Amino acid sequence: MRCMLKYFLLLPLLLGCEAKTIVDPPLPPESVALAAQQFKTGSTNSNWVYFSFAMGDTVKVLAPASVQDWDVAFRRTTIKLNGGTSGPGQGGVIILTNVNFEDIKSVPANAAFAADDSTNNPYAIPTGSGEGWYNYTGEPNHWIVPIDGRVFIFRTAAGQYAKVQFLSYYSNGQPPSEPQQLDSGFYKFKFIYQADGSTSFE
Repeated sequence: MRCMLKYFLLLPLLLGCEAKTIVDPPLPPESVALAAQQFKTGSTNSNWVYFSFAMGDTVKVLAPASVQDWDVAFRRTTIKLNGGTSGPGQGGVIILTNVNFEDIKSVPANAAFAADDSTNNPYAIPTGSGEGWYNYTGEPNHWIVPIDGRVFIFRTAAGQYAKVQFLSYYSNGQPPSEPQQLDSGFYKFKFIYQADGSTSFE
């Protein structure tokens, strides 16, 4: 989200001179910022929760198939993008494996972004254990655990970029610890969003 900041300095009236307003040039927008977000998707597979990188938060969307007000949406462990067959935006994603979040300084050159495609692969981020962003541990704990070393670069609905690493799927924002941890459906991830359309994350 672009932030254009202006500072106004009012000079006091001195010796009969009129007060003047000095306007400093606007500072460049703070496009890149590391942030963490956590929100709940719910306990059923019936509702999507929509997220905007520009807002840095979840957003309410009435007509997701026809607006660009959202970038990614979450329904339990499933993720869809505002692009392809899921929305009118430019949304896409590339999935990087065996990397460190901090080492990804920019969008890789000639990156091939995948989009949702209802005829071939409904979601660009595959569903299922080990396929997309998580592993499912199965018996006896049934935990959902983000895959280590996996970083996602999203192209947003407006054609900007964000890099994301998923951290947790539970309400405390930490890896599961209880034998039967049931408070699932709470996404926590960190991200850097580049608001000005640059491919750099520095």
